[in-house]
Amino acid sequence: MTWAQTLADVPTDTVARAASLWRETVLERVGSSANLVYRLVSGNYLRLTHSNLRDVTAVAAGVDWARWLEMHGANVSVALESMSGCLIERIGDWLATVWRGVDGQSLGDTINDAQLELWGAAAGLTHKASAGYEPRAVMTSSGAVLPERFELLTFWRNIEPVVRKDTELLEAYRRLTPWLETLPSDELLTCHGDFRPANAIWDGSSVWIIDFDEPVLACLEYDVARAMSRDQ
Repeated sequence: MTWAQTLADVPTDTVARAASLWRETVLERVGSSANLVYRLVSGNYLRLTHSNLRDVTAVAAGVDWARWLEMHGANVSVALESMSGCLIERIGDWLATVWRGVDGQSLGDTINDAQLELWGAAAGLTHKASAGYEPRAVMTSSGAVLPERFELLTFWRNIEPVVRKDTELLEAYRRLTPWLETLPSDELLTCHGDFRPANAIWDGSSVWIIDFDEPVLACLEYDVARAMSRDQ
């Protein structure tokens, strides 16, 4: 079964039940990628993913890191505790989180100079706040779990079978691999991993970062490269 097929099979009552654990009501579905995303009546957002696609330690990684960033001064959306005091609730095979909504609009291809500068400032705040980050236990409805710490080099090695299908990609992959393998560990920090306009919200005066599904231990230039990617 594919990722899309798995997410398409979420039972209707699972969505409503998940929202109710935060005393929330679903307004509409607004996204489907790594998660199913629903806007709630309150303006917050429910995110559901199947545990076969992303286990609880992977979900906890983004939850914990975002809360650390907020504590250290970054403009970010964070996961909220459910009525039972959990940041992640399990409903059958599904994992649910609710994230604080940010009033505003996603940055698009028509970013003006002022927004671009503030987006860069938001990135700087995020990277500054990430210094010294160490994963902490996250409370779930199944008990406390320690977040998975995902390294860019692990991801890089996992994509080799894919890049082998393209000669030019494979050549670039082989050139870059030795460089990645020799990066000093003291130059690495937890990065967003999906730092693009769709995951940045303009509220009229500042930029907020959202969507913490892919935190990764890497050099900060990784986020810069993602921001410059054509895949927006």
